[in-house]
Amino acid sequence: MKKLLAIGLSALVLAACGDAEVTEKKVGNVESTEKAEPVEEESQKQTEVIEVNKQVADTSNVKATFVSVEKVVDKEWDEEYIDVKYEIENKTDKTIVIQTEEVSSDGKMIDDSMLDMSQDVAAGKKADAVLRVENYDGELPSIDKDLEMSLLVIDDESYETIETHKVNVDFKQ
Repeated sequence: MKKLLAIGLSALVLAACGDAEVTEKKVGNVESTEKAEPVEEESQKQTEVIEVNKQVADTSNVKATFVSVEKVVDKEWDEEYIDVKYEIENKTDKTIVIQTEEVSSDGKMIDDSMLDMSQDVAAGKKADAVLRVENYDGELPSIDKDLEMSLLVIDDESYETIETHKVNVDFKQ
């Protein structure tokens, strides 16, 4: 009998909890004694841009324009890199891949482990291709006087090179 009474009272208490009324109250001014941290106005990311806008290829397959070189120092992410930007127009009826090789700056080869660029461009489309130069184990190479490389146009299906274009940009002209 006691068990039955305990179960009945528990059910009654639980049922009463379900019918609780909610009242809303309007809150006026809220004041805080804590001071907010000032927002840093100086950007954590610094970018130096060299505009080039030089057409480096215009064939029946591709039109390529060397757009710019950007050196980025991002203190927030503790990284430093150089982006070499191209605009590529695919004039073919198939997808192509744009890559680089034999990259050098100021007369010195840049190690392949620092380079990253592979951009697909669909048939009849344009794309922004970016060659990123990033060194995880030391300093970036300097790009003060010139930048040279081979720009490869590759068939996306067979991976055969369709064209190669020598790119040479002299920054001291």
